[in-house]
Amino acid sequence: MEADAVHPNPKLAAKLSSIYKLHRMFMDFRLERSPYDDLLHVLGDPHLNLPPVIHVAGTNGKGSTIAMMRAILEEAGLKVHVYTSPHLIKFNERIVLAGEEVSDEVLLKYIDIVEQANKGAQVTFFEFTTALAFKMFSDYEADIVLLETGLGGRLDCTNIIKEAACSVITQIGHDHMDILGETIEEIAAEKAGIIKEKGCVVLSPQNYVQAKSVIEDIACQKDASFYLADSSDCEYETNLNGDHQVNNVATALKALSVVPDLNITEEKIRAGLKKVRWPGRMQSLKSEALGLDEAYSLWLDVGHNQEAAEIIALEMKKWHEQGHEIALIVGMQASKDAENFIKPLLPFTGKNIWCIDNMLSNFPQTAEELAARINAEPHIARTYKEALGQIIDQCPSCHILIAGSLYLAGAVLADYEYGGKKAE
Repeated sequence: MEADAVHPNPKLAAKLSSIYKLHRMFMDFRLERSPYDDLLHVLGDPHLNLPPVIHVAGTNGKGSTIAMMRAILEEAGLKVHVYTSPHLIKFNERIVLAGEEVSDEVLLKYIDIVEQANKGAQVTFFEFTTALAFKMFSDYEADIVLLETGLGGRLDCTNIIKEAACSVITQIGHDHMDILGETIEEIAAEKAGIIKEKGCVVLSPQNYVQAKSVIEDIACQKDASFYLADSSDCEYETNLNGDHQVNNVATALKALSVVPDLNITEEKIRAGLKKVRWPGRMQSLKSEALGLDEAYSLWLDVGHNQEAAEIIALEMKKWHEQGHEIALIVGMQASKDAENFIKPLLPFTGKNIWCIDNMLSNFPQTAEELAARINAEPHIARTYKEALGQIIDQCPSCHILIAGSLYLAGAVLADYEYGGKKAE
């Protein structure tokens, strides 16, 4: 079964698996006159009957920015629909209806509705689930929709919406280059495809000046208002870890400031930013929950590309300067650039790297295969638990980071929060 179809509810697991079997053998990115467009039409074109939408694209920071906006909006008393992907533990995480994660009962009901409308047509899994979310969002009342792209922007199936209260583009980096392009300019242009004619776009602070130039030019071509988030004097604090989160805070606040009629008070903004929940982003875990004693500090991050590694390296640098030994447990999909992910981390880990199997992902890779792709001499373990055991044997105390894959992070969190039951 495909990794994204794993679910603790057997009925939902079977339904999600059946959706995967619809997947056509070729990629069809058309947004009009395609099986996906036909499906939406049969469903009553729910994408044209949504509350105001904040549409978010980017390489890194999309989820954190959305989580911040959600926390602030809900603190202000607004009902918020949210669509993000992929999930960490179970599919329900992807769809939030008026502030609540969709229940199994509602999810099963709407899968049946969309299946009946689709009649076995060859849509992709993400097209089906996006149509599913649009149908729910059009049927349930809310004040606003936070909508995350799946891949890219211009041809992403979320981009079938005709208008947005605001388009948001977070930091651009190197990921999905086989589809989006080899250069930052090409990737930025694909992300900027979500900008609407005469709309508005908020851009996060960028590491690459060429990304800003491309996106600003496309906004100008579309006669769209362009806003650059500025984190240089941002005084707001969030409960998410990492100095880089200031960029996401600035982006979230700028986006909410340009959406008409929100009028969120300073008090609600500050309170909301202290209640953000977005697991797996430099998340500090209680070591004892995974069998470690207080000599070990345990961290989890879903980062899996070069730019994410550079952010992680900034945190590792702090740990190193504080005198902590650092160990890295890494599992990655075969489709990711392992060498450039590991490279920024090597100055802080030295030989304390453990490669593990990542076989539950959509592009599985063994520890040995991963080790062969990086410029290091890592230890080998089958699972993160086996790696933890080896680290305990070799390091009397250290900071341990588990990183490299959303699927790995999901497995860790399933054990951490539910004793593994949610991952079965």
